[in-house]
Amino acid sequence: MATQLQLRRGSTAQVAAFTGAEGELVINTTLKTAYVNDGSTAGGFALARADGSNLAPTSAVVFSDDVTLTGASNNVVWDKSDNTLEFADNAKAKFGTGDDFEIYHNGTDSYLVDSGTGGLYIKANSFLKLQSETSNEDFITCTSDAGVSIFHNDVEKIASTADGATVKGSLLLDLDNAEINLKSGGGGDKGALNWTFTTTDTNYAEVSLDYDTRNTVGLLFKTANYVATIDGGNTIIFKESGSEHMRMDTGGKILMGRTDSASGAEDDGWVFSPNGWAYSSMDGTGDQKHLYFINDAASDATIVGSIATDGSATAYNTSSDKRLKENIADATGSGDLLDAMNVRQFDWKSNGRHEDFGLVAQEVKNLVPNAVSGDADSDDMMQIDYSKLVGLLLAEVKDLRGRVAQLEG
Repeated sequence: MATQLQLRRGSTAQVAAFTGAEGELVINTTLKTAYVNDGSTAGGFALARADGSNLAPTSAVVFSDDVTLTGASNNVVWDKSDNTLEFADNAKAKFGTGDDFEIYHNGTDSYLVDSGTGGLYIKANSFLKLQSETSNEDFITCTSDAGVSIFHNDVEKIASTADGATVKGSLLLDLDNAEINLKSGGGGDKGALNWTFTTTDTNYAEVSLDYDTRNTVGLLFKTANYVATIDGGNTIIFKESGSEHMRMDTGGKILMGRTDSASGAEDDGWVFSPNGWAYSSMDGTGDQKHLYFINDAASDATIVGSIATDGSATAYNTSSDKRLKENIADATGSGDLLDAMNVRQFDWKSNGRHEDFGLVAQEVKNLVPNAVSGDADSDDMMQIDYSKLVGLLLAEVKDLRGRVAQLEG
């Protein structure tokens, strides 16, 4: 081993042109750097400065222990024993020429910040999941060639499908003036909104806001046999097994059993007008019952009255069947009741119309209670059923005829 050490000095140009002996040291006075020579290479080889400022590795640099990258206030450490690159709070990993994307933890929360140009892509080969760190509960799952699912407490609640999306559970809009706006695009014969109830995969109830290629239908309520629609002409139609049974037309009239409110348009049915009138129409000139009055909704319900027509007249019928009566006997005292009954003349307060002959309900009630309804102390007006007086009049006529027959005899 050589024991001699040779030292030289010079400028950068001088050092670069000098080939020193093997082991000879040369000081570059311009760069303040030491060079060692090998006896054959001009300029020799620069030795590292203490601050490493003149290092320029020509091959991979390998660190075999922990490495600390010291920042102004936050450090990054390669922990060899944990095989981990550790970022201190608020030490950021930044990506992109303009620091477009950064990842960091601020001591409380973790952040992924995309503030540069373009969007943020997260790619996965088969599926992507957002999960709870402690219990592995799913928040959101995205599956390639399948769909996206949103979970509540690890239970799937919303799932995308090939046809749209499925909500598994209740959907609540808890906002003032909340609205759902759904728009059908692209035309075709499918509705903008279809709400279907199913059982064993069979549709049995449906609510839809529909556009049909055959007809513009505003609102459709549908089951297997029952349908109600509001069509483009603002008519509400109710059907059963495809057959119409009732509608409300554009004038607000309710039609039952018919589709036209004109009196001569169809044979059977009812029409109720918002102006207060109604009529019943039935085909034929025979005895037709237009309206029944029934007491007791039990199995032994009894018809107690009806309104009927024939070819030219209307009959207002009330029950008088012998099978409905008991303790039947001849009436007496009709004359006394008629003598006590005051026939009055009066004017109606509502329109001033004068009546030459009539009765007052309060007076008649004391004589023939079953002919009067209502209470004098109630706000509702009392009423008289004049048909209940017919029997009284017939009894008196019969009595008078008997007395006349005796006088004539």
